[in-house]
Amino acid sequence: RSEDSRALLRQAVERFPENEELQFALRLHMSGMIPAWHIPMINDAERNAAYEAALKRAVRPDSVVFEVGTGSGLVAMMAARAGARMVVTCEAVPILAEVAKETVARNGYSDRIKVVSKRSTQVKLGEDLPERADIFVSELINVGMLAPNMLPIIQHARVNLCKPEARVIPEAAVVWGALIQCDHLARINPVKRVDGFDMSAFDVFRTPGYSQIDLAADPHQMLSDRFRALDFDFRVAMKDTDLHALAVTANASGTCHGIAFWFDLVLDEQTVYRSESRSRTNHWKQAVHFFSDPVSVKPGDRLDIAAGYDTTRIFFNLLGAHPR
Repeated sequence: RSEDSRALLRQAVERFPENEELQFALRLHMSGMIPAWHIPMINDAERNAAYEAALKRAVRPDSVVFEVGTGSGLVAMMAARAGARMVVTCEAVPILAEVAKETVARNGYSDRIKVVSKRSTQVKLGEDLPERADIFVSELINVGMLAPNMLPIIQHARVNLCKPEARVIPEAAVVWGALIQCDHLARINPVKRVDGFDMSAFDVFRTPGYSQIDLAADPHQMLSDRFRALDFDFRVAMKDTDLHALAVTANASGTCHGIAFWFDLVLDEQTVYRSESRSRTNHWKQAVHFFSDPVSVKPGDRLDIAAGYDTTRIFFNLLGAHPR
């Protein structure tokens, strides 16, 4: 009964505004309702600057902007501050939409920003969005760039809710990868033996697919030069799935645990956000896809890799290893 709990706590805080225990209880309840990454995301100075720079170049006084996934409302307000005539932004999580509306009002943009508490695929043209948008902006990116159903969501909005010539922000992305040895993370990807105990039953709780890694802080060794793994163009219809083979040559000796990868997010022709940034406020950091079994490599050894994506994630499969 989450909504009842929240309403009761809010009433209690209004009645006893100086009671710190009630304040804490309300904040504890609210903080558990959304993923924790929302707070560090709005503190990502490089991400914020990239979106604002692209919006300033794209927005005109008569622009209608449509955004998918408002979250905090920050990017929508950037679009309004850049001078957009109208901004319509949708948010599927009701509590986020509620707080975004409050944030928009606090900053004096309620007359130009409309927060719609719906999934983008439920937004109705002529009702929620009065007219087709001149600019389509989204930030559905996750640690590994491609969030679940991200491509179909972008495609639907671009075709059904935007003008044919609408600017798309971001417009593209490039995914880069490299062979990596990362002993401490490999111990729990998958969970097997820890400190002499068989902990493999606990592996059922591990997030499937890739893991986040902070290349600025996590001990690791790169075992190859970086390679261009995947390209995405959000301005056109892309395949829901794709897969292609790559040959990657090791340039150092070590145990290859998998592929570290990161992305360049092309906001427009002048602005590129690079998730390989070692900035402490970079909330995405980088990602690593661990192979089922590690492989020893020496300089000149070649690994055949299948780089691909589906509707949920990017992945890298080891096809074979070829000693020099």
